[in-house]
Amino acid sequence: MAFRIKLEKMKTLAGKKIAVFALVTTTLLTGSVLWHRSQGPAPAPSRNETLRESPARKSAQRASVQGAILARTSELQECYNSYLTRDPAVTEGAVKVDWLIDRRGQVAVAEVRHSDLQDEELLSCVVDQIRTWTFAPPEKESMVAHKFKFRQRSPASVRFE
Repeated sequence: MAFRIKLEKMKTLAGKKIAVFALVTTTLLTGSVLWHRSQGPAPAPSRNETLRESPARKSAQRASVQGAILARTSELQECYNSYLTRDPAVTEGAVKVDWLIDRRGQVAVAEVRHSDLQDEELLSCVVDQIRTWTFAPPEKESMVAHKFKFRQRSPASVRFE
């Protein structure tokens, strides 16, 4: 799998200033997973410094995140199914969630960045589920941005993609 890393922007999450790096890949399993690397209060490293970090380790972390997302989709599907009972007229939408993985592999912070589905109960359910997820412990705190796409296939069948 080919990939490159680019500096996207600086932002603050949970009181920490972090450099947001996008890992651009040629193939993704679902949505758009972006790896971000926490820099703490230090300035962001140059592009060359970032590329020197272990590509194998980054690949393993990305695979861990993608695998965890795929393994837990049924939990998010339940959130969406519950939403459809409240608003069956809305048949599709996307929810973008950012979360911070701490050095133990646990989700330290999760928050909705954008949603086509404006339902507080649905959004709370999605964030609450993500907060229970665990990942392979990264070398440094890592931030993930993922866009979950929901679509209803038929009135009796709802799926998560």
